[in-house]
Amino acid sequence: MLAISLGALPANAGYVTFRAGANTPWTYWTIWYHTGGSSNLALQAGQKQCQSQIEPGDTFSISTTGIPANNAPRYPLAPWIKNACE
Repeated sequence: MLAISLGALPANAGYVTFRAGANTPWTYWTIWYHTGGSSNLALQAGQKQCQSQIEPGDTFSISTTGIPANNAPRYPLAPWIKNACE
């Protein structure tokens, strides 16, 4: 039997790789943690960055003009959670 260890991550947490659009100078995300709090991410065109400890209840907002506002639409991150960075 093969076991995969995610270290200190909660059992249902994992990684999400964020990729900036190629046709915009910058892409901005706010990650909204279901346990409270948030973090911001800004990537230049073509860049990618992996974030760890993403849980199914976490959501994100996205913008190409600046860090998303608190009232920006929020979308689920669950479909993009993986066991490792891409």
